[in-house]
Amino acid sequence: MWLDLLLLSAAYALLITFQIHLLLKSPRWRDAVVTALLLLLALIYSYGLVLDVQLPNPSTALEQLFRPLAQKLGLG
Repeated sequence: MWLDLLLLSAAYALLITFQIHLLLKSPRWRDAVVTALLLLLALIYSYGLVLDVQLPNPSTALEQLFRPLAQKLGLG
């Protein structure tokens, strides 16, 4: 488990370094902030998966959100 955490941290460190470095060069600060927040959420969720924490499944919420639309379109 510790090796998994180490590899996950290393992968995110590389990803964050690459993404944020590119975004900070450009004058689009809002994009950098949104990207940083999304990467932080993904990192927290990934740590939860590695540590076997019971996490909510995002696809369940998306199914409930779009089920009425699919039924009206005759898809579900």
